Amino acid sequence: EFYLIWADIFWEHKPIIQLAQSLQQRYTIGLLSNVGEIHWNWLVRQIPIFSQVAEPILSFQVGYLKPAPEIYQAALRRSGVSPEQCVYIDDIEKYVEASRQHGIQGIHYQSPLQLKRRLKMLNVTW
Repeated sequence: EFYLIWADIFWEHKPIIQLAQSLQQRYTIGLLSNVGEIHWNWLVRQIPIFSQVAEPILSFQVGYLKPAPEIYQAALRRSGVSPEQCVYIDDIEKYVEASRQHGIQGIHYQSPLQLKRRLKMLNVTW
């Protein structure tokens, strides 16, 4: 019962899920998150796209929370690509700023339409 109460704070944001599914056809989608183990296990079971993430970097696994530099470095190492080939999207602006300090192209998420516009500006297509 506690597990369900603790973890049931997330919901599917369908426009973003659909965008991520489209992007998966052309790009490797990773995840950099401060979720704990209980939340992660719930997300993977309840929202299918999370089980399809190629490179999840989870704070409880790597031992660092955003905006610590080490978590972004772990993401870059695991992705195997250069920072300028990555796009980091977050609704928390200070996390986006931290990603930019590593040469990653960051987008501060505000709405699905704004995100699509910013992705187009970076020549990301879906």
